[in-house]
Amino acid sequence: MNANKMIKGVSILSLCLGGFFSSAQASQEIAGVPPVPESLAVIAAADPETPVAWEEVYEILRVYDPSAEAFVRVVFDRMQDSAEGRRVTRLLISEYQRESRRLIVRSDDFSWSKVVKSEGIESIDGVRGLADPDEGTYTFNRLYMTGFQNRAAAEVSLAANMGREFRRLFNYAYVQRVAPERYSVFTRDFVNEQSVRLTGYHIAFELDPFGSSEYSQETAAFAKDPAAHWGKLMLMKPEHAVSLTHAEMADPVKAYSLRMQAAELEDLRVQELQDRCVVDTLRAVEILTENGEGGGLEGLTEKTRAQVRKLAMRRDTLIEDQAALEAARERMSSPEGARQLGAVQDAARDEVYGAMDKDFQAGQSALLKALPRPVKVFTDFNVMLGRWNDFVRTHPEHQSVYPCDPQD
Repeated sequence: MNANKMIKGVSILSLCLGGFFSSAQASQEIAGVPPVPESLAVIAAADPETPVAWEEVYEILRVYDPSAEAFVRVVFDRMQDSAEGRRVTRLLISEYQRESRRLIVRSDDFSWSKVVKSEGIESIDGVRGLADPDEGTYTFNRLYMTGFQNRAAAEVSLAANMGREFRRLFNYAYVQRVAPERYSVFTRDFVNEQSVRLTGYHIAFELDPFGSSEYSQETAAFAKDPAAHWGKLMLMKPEHAVSLTHAEMADPVKAYSLRMQAAELEDLRVQELQDRCVVDTLRAVEILTENGEGGGLEGLTEKTRAQVRKLAMRRDTLIEDQAALEAARERMSSPEGARQLGAVQDAARDEVYGAMDKDFQAGQSALLKALPRPVKVFTDFNVMLGRWNDFVRTHPEHQSVYPCDPQD
């Protein structure tokens, strides 16, 4: 069954942006600014079955890497197999043409990155690709060209990342043009990051509904528990930690205090993973192997050992999160921060600005309805845990070993 048909014509972008465009256009008329002559939502929906040709996007885009241009074209064409990919491309082209903007596409080695493989899925441990809205650039990891054995999975993953970062570039350009007075608030609005990631998830699902790429696996994790997924993302880096949801903008000081508590609890949880989960999971695999039950668990051992480094980095990040949150809370509470506090609270009361969050929620609901459930993640651990539970029933002397997934 065609994944595009499974969506039944529902577009995340049409849902996420339709209300925002109409509201923004009305605000321009009130402010005396000539309204946008044609809704970008209409442009994005125009002829949705027709892929955007490379010649059309080339009006705003240049690849500053001759060795990568052929691959970029292949990935771009792959993204056009997704209705969501076509729509975000049309949005970006339309917005960039309005302001005569140009997008530069580059590749980079990102030397600290590497390709890893888990349960047959190849992924990049490091930077996949990133956009700089101020510079108008999109830079992707060259490992997609050189480091993947599964070429099709590399193309799907990069297509999802490209679409995601196209959405980021569009978001910033659009808000700069339509609501410049809210731009400083928007740079710390969590719905910006959510909408960007949702675009990537949607493209990954449309191109790879059976989950053979890294983005498809991430989409599955999102579908499992969206609230927990976004909560975890908020604490993944300091700039996310100090971002605010639309609801939190009404009282940023309270929001930062609550998030500091969340960061402290997460730090305790990560400590537990370090102190018990890693040790007990490795010990359980070792005992099963000694008793002839360890077949096929080599990948879990490798992944768990790699998690030791990641958990240490996670704790370092949580310390940085807490420091950033404390500084943000103090600034918002001070006389010097009164102007910034006022700008954030004004945005919370702005119905035009608030439409972004409402439309994101609608888009998220549409994608969740389309995604298959239930979703299983980290199945190698589940296999091991099933074997372990059976084993300790007949070997109760090992009941003190209590494995848990250190990647949760």
